[in-house]
Amino acid sequence: MDPTYEIKNNCLFLKVTGHFDVNRSKEIIDDALEKLCMHNLNKAFYDVTELKGLDEAKESILKMFVLVPLIRKVLPKEAKISFWGTEKQVRTYSFFEEVTTRLGFAVKVTSKPEEALEWLGISPEKS
Repeated sequence: MDPTYEIKNNCLFLKVTGHFDVNRSKEIIDDALEKLCMHNLNKAFYDVTELKGLDEAKESILKMFVLVPLIRKVLPKEAKISFWGTEKQVRTYSFFEEVTTRLGFAVKVTSKPEEALEWLGISPEKS
């Protein structure tokens, strides 16, 4: 998994490519949270549309559950994070939004980038 980071419009934009790996995901989440804190940001837009292996549902869903406690432990309560994925990824991982929201976090999972940006309060033409 290879991440690229960009900060614009008071938001951390993260694009992840490559093949899904739960351990590498933990590192990327740690790095992203560190960048949020370092730059005093509370919004993040994650583009996982080119991440491979998320469609291998049963194995990856179990791996994703490993990430929820990590996010719960380190994500600042005021942070808002949107995940932009393919329609298949969103169908498979819609539970991720539900689980993290129930834990009290502001998370949006969508297949529409403009919906994710709007939810974060960012105008799509500014991104």
